[in-house]
Amino acid sequence: MKIVRCAIDEKGLIQVKKQWRSIADLNNSQEHNKQNEFPEGADDLSEGVSRRSFLKLLGSSIAFAGLSGCGSFRKPEKHIKPYAKMPEEIVAGRPLFYASSMEFGGSVSGVLVETYEGRPTKIEGNPEHPNNNGKSSVYEQASILNLYDPDRLKSITQNKQSATKDQFIAFVNQLKAEGKSIGFVYESTRSQTFHRLAKSLKKHPAKASFYKINRINNDNQLATFKSLGLLANGDPALQLEYDYTQAQVILSLGSDFLAAQRDSTKSAQQFSVKRNPDEGPLNRLYVLEDTQTITGSKADHRFAVSTKELEQIALKILLNCVQKGMLIVSRKIITKIEILLSNFVLPVSDAVIDEIVQDARAQLGHAIVTVGANRSPLLHAIGLLLNRAFGSIGKGVQFSQDRLQAISEENASVEDSITQLIADSNEKKIDCLVFIGGNPYFTYSGQKELLHAFDNIPKRVHLTESRNETSEKSDWVLPLSHYLESWGDLVSH
Repeated sequence: MKIVRCAIDEKGLIQVKKQWRSIADLNNSQEHNKQNEFPEGADDLSEGVSRRSFLKLLGSSIAFAGLSGCGSFRKPEKHIKPYAKMPEEIVAGRPLFYASSMEFGGSVSGVLVETYEGRPTKIEGNPEHPNNNGKSSVYEQASILNLYDPDRLKSITQNKQSATKDQFIAFVNQLKAEGKSIGFVYESTRSQTFHRLAKSLKKHPAKASFYKINRINNDNQLATFKSLGLLANGDPALQLEYDYTQAQVILSLGSDFLAAQRDSTKSAQQFSVKRNPDEGPLNRLYVLEDTQTITGSKADHRFAVSTKELEQIALKILLNCVQKGMLIVSRKIITKIEILLSNFVLPVSDAVIDEIVQDARAQLGHAIVTVGANRSPLLHAIGLLLNRAFGSIGKGVQFSQDRLQAISEENASVEDSITQLIADSNEKKIDCLVFIGGNPYFTYSGQKELLHAFDNIPKRVHLTESRNETSEKSDWVLPLSHYLESWGDLVSH
């Protein structure tokens, strides 16, 4: 709709106000009046050619161009062949659903895969899976795009040249015949078969080595358990399980538990139960974070702080709990906390901290503190003490043993694995290094010592879905199967 400014004069006639487009137009200069929108002669045809003749030539040119394309470029003929033996469960045009599981960020989600004639087209959550109860996140929804990614590897390459499966098998047999040692670099996985094979290879005379290297890990949490005496070396790994359906007050210390933590789909589903006013009193979410997150956008009270300030505020909340008699600690610890806080000016006032503690105290047993997996061991220790002060240990927060530990016997942290790999590389104990997925040359680009350890190993093999920085540094590159086109036996937490 075009808006025209107008006014009514004394005689009742409508006077349209002229709009100007430039200062020259406003001043009604002679130079502006001489200007033309098109160059001179643009609206005139050349001599000897009428407008009718020009349109005839234009139309015939387009027609001839179309006819020439029809004869030169024919699409290849493809025939749709029927099944020689029609599968009983497949009906053309009707979807067939398969139950599967997907691993992402250390958690396992049950999924239902919609297929048409064997081709996956849509992914939804499996309503019978206890971990996500039919819900799905953006990661499950987008995972199907990797299956049809045109840049996926389709063949084996050796030194960036095409190779065959038989050539790679011959390479492996040569390593075996020469008694070469092999090391495997892998990201943490919940696959039972992978860990069974790893155990058997460790007992093999060749003594294969395995190194767990991935950025997303819970090393700091395990270090906190060990420092507090909750976990000894060799014990099955402990983990914290949260039940947000029991929480009326939630304090998040740098934890994006609604989107980017382990079992975030399950956590978001539990959290939403107490956000419906028709189902009872609403919960309250306090978020202290150093970056914008999905959880922060859902908070009732959000405080943007730096990473260092996050620890100091957590200490201040802990000290407030001690002063209110909610937690008993030694005088030595109180003195240390007071010394640490004496040199800092916190961005959150004492009144706000007192309000958070009072809110949690009014909901003892129904107040949960969650800490981000990548946070420091100190912050994880503070989180455990606050959960104890709020009475949530054994209720909304519980300790559980990882069910996969009985199979994997994997107790080394990622930091320990990196240290061991660097030592083995320097001592020439690895002749061939196999990267199973991931892209460690990129994710650990800042750790020059680790990259130098990779380069020291004579032969490198990379299993990956698409080429990346690690592939460029590898002698052999093999295509890795998508989780929808391979069998799996993942164990959820």
